[in-house]
Amino acid sequence: MAKGFKKRKNPEKQGRLTARDVVQKVNLPPQTKIVTGAVDGVKMADVIREFGEPLLNMAQSAEDWRNLLELCIVAWNTALLPETEQRERLATLVRMTYTENQQEIFNVLCEMTARKNQLYAANRRYILNYEISGSGPSAQLGIASTLPETPREANEG
Repeated sequence: MAKGFKKRKNPEKQGRLTARDVVQKVNLPPQTKIVTGAVDGVKMADVIREFGEPLLNMAQSAEDWRNLLELCIVAWNTALLPETEQRERLATLVRMTYTENQQEIFNVLCEMTARKNQLYAANRRYILNYEISGSGPSAQLGIASTLPETPREANEG
């Protein structure tokens, strides 16, 4: 399955889809805080590895792992959108990004979005960027994400 996840070539991005692409139309408030480390002892890199485990375990190579990780991040961010927008956003993304197995990729993204909503509903952090050092499952993963809004900040806004 992982072998069929080939992307279209985009000269502007050199074939690279970033996790921020899926949330580019989401208007984050200017005061949004961005963090790269642990918040309350929880690192988003660890959360994403755990969240993506069913998909990441399918990787047959380091490149597969990287591509599947990207799908996990896209699914995570999409799950943070209003439910009425999620499927449409995923369909557009898949159509514009992948040349083969579009229905299979769409289904995987929908399943992962549902997994995020079921198991990690309380975690509302958007993943804005990520960096992988090394290759495959043993690679170091660094994630920049939004800081969750505190109840006090929500009342001030």
